[in-house]
Formats: sequence, structure tokens, C-alpha cells
Amino acid sequence: MTKKELSAYAGIRFYNLSTRPGAKRGTIYCLTIYEVTKNGTCKYEGEVLSCVANKHQFAEMQKITKGIYHSGRPSAAVLTEEFFKKAAG
Repeated sequence: MTKKELSAYAGIRFYNLSTRPGAKRGTIYCLTIYEVTKNGTCKYEGEVLSCVANKHQFAEMQKITKGIYHSGRPSAAVLTEEFFKKAAG
């Protein structure tokens, strides 16, 4: 998807499983919200769960997102039309 194609979804907010620094060992995952801008980029809105590290937290994340979330850094290059159809529906 190009930035121009992504800009068609401007205003749509979606969940993203992101990584953040700060762990002594391994990686810390957190559930965040991003919004698509009219420029075809993804703007960070905020953090929903500060840590997703165990089965309980993962189950809570699944309940919040209903299983629809992106993992990794969101950009026009990695997001798909199918994902937005699921996220908007």
C-alpha cells in the first residue's frame, strides 16, 4: 500500500502491538492505539496496556482488540486493505 492509498483510511484508529525499550532481558510489548492521518502516515495516540508479557495480559489484549491488531511498526508499506476492512468492521 502507498501513502496515498493509506490516506483514504484517514481518521481510522487501530490497535498496534508495539515494542518499547526498558527491559533488562528480552523485549517489552505494549498495546497502543494509532490513527491514520490524511497524509498517509500513522500517528501514535496512546497506550492501552503498558505491558503484554504473560498469558493473562495476552488474554486481556485479545478481549480489548477482539483479535484485530497490527504487530510491529505501522506504515503504508506494511499495512493492508484487508486489515482496515477488519479494523473498521
